[in-house]
Amino acid sequence: MIKAGLCGYYGDEKTPANGQTIRTTMVTEALKKYGTDIQLTTLSYHNWKRKPIRTAMNYIHLFRQSDIMILFPDENAVKVLIPLSNILNFKHKKRMYYVVIGGWLPVVLNKHSYLCKAMKRLDALFVQTNVLKQSLKELGITKVKIFPNFKEMELPELKEFFSKAPYPICFASRVTLQKGIFELIEVIREINKKECRYILDIYGPIDIECESEFYQKINDIPYISYKGIFDAHEAAAIIRSYYLHVFPTKYATEGFPGSILDSFIAGVPVIASRWNSFNDVLIEGVNALTYPFNDTEALKQTLLYAFDNSDEMIKLRKSCQESAEKYKSKNVISILIDEIHRGIHK
Repeated sequence: MIKAGLCGYYGDEKTPANGQTIRTTMVTEALKKYGTDIQLTTLSYHNWKRKPIRTAMNYIHLFRQSDIMILFPDENAVKVLIPLSNILNFKHKKRMYYVVIGGWLPVVLNKHSYLCKAMKRLDALFVQTNVLKQSLKELGITKVKIFPNFKEMELPELKEFFSKAPYPICFASRVTLQKGIFELIEVIREINKKECRYILDIYGPIDIECESEFYQKINDIPYISYKGIFDAHEAAAIIRSYYLHVFPTKYATEGFPGSILDSFIAGVPVIASRWNSFNDVLIEGVNALTYPFNDTEALKQTLLYAFDNSDEMIKLRKSCQESAEKYKSKNVISILIDEIHRGIHK
């Protein structure tokens, strides 16, 4: 058996789900299921601020007991975890892999040159998009593999299409300024001024910094509701009840958002802003309608177009599920498993 030590932000029962925790957990679960000769030991660093010494000692112990290391650090943890791993590896000489979540890494590397050197010592980085791979190549980091989002899935039957307005649409992401939720709320208010065309349901954890403003914005608006947080495993079943999933992100460095894959599985078209690597994930007129990044008027016009062209939305639904097929867990996790085997037998 290959002993693999995994370190990431797994959290506990009190940790709100987000892209980092969901992706980390899903990769781990897929390795357990399909990596039959890989024995996993996991460590979560979510308590490092309260227990820094204990977290560090637990990581050193994990490192020493493992044949290989698979790391999932976020934007803050990467500044410590990767250099620390390189220091430990001077003696132990283990193969180290970094599963990158999101598209922010080049921004951090440009600010911290020491991290670039640390990344080059890793055996492989697994990134979600070609855009990110190219950005890392420009920084001299070449041991990079494309490792897109994935999910265990059974494609559900397409829900009977909506016969009349108002059409239900959803936002399924972290509720924060940079995810574009406030712009979406204002656009829906404008669209619904003369008649109620859309009903917007909002899902996701609310950032504490904008919680008060968020509730003030949606208070007394009968066609906008906050529906709380759903289990990631139930996401597609929930999203399939909607006409559209709207993803108006203002994060230019998004990777491959899990909620978009959930929409593909559900057969629900996506309206999304064009973040840096959107075209690694979305195909205009096939599984999505996209609009220029950070352009609120374009978001409004795209929503109006979708409303007026329901026949086109029907065609996109089947294409969405066809897009989902290539992101089945077994197909994608083999990229990581094959690299682990290649490295062990090198």
